[in-house]
Amino acid sequence: MQIKTRMKTIAIIANNTRIESALVSIFLNANYYVKIAVDDIQNKQHFEHLMALELNQNLHVSEIEQDQQSVMTDFTKDCDYVLFSRNK
Repeated sequence: MQIKTRMKTIAIIANNTRIESALVSIFLNANYYVKIAVDDIQNKQHFEHLMALELNQNLHVSEIEQDQQSVMTDFTKDCDYVLFSRNK
């Protein structure tokens, strides 16, 4: 009998910045489910390139209000890790 292990989840919170595909690829290739939070889903140039990555079926992009703690808590509650990415 094979025991199924839970896929680890990482959230990447992007504050109006482009998310590097190399970073996301590392986690996808390590069998992570990657949740990406953006503050403006209409601003596709920050994340659209990620949809061409291999294993993109384990990738999900959501628009959330990042300044509301309850929303951030709900988005990250099932995550093993959380990364923040923002412009300088």
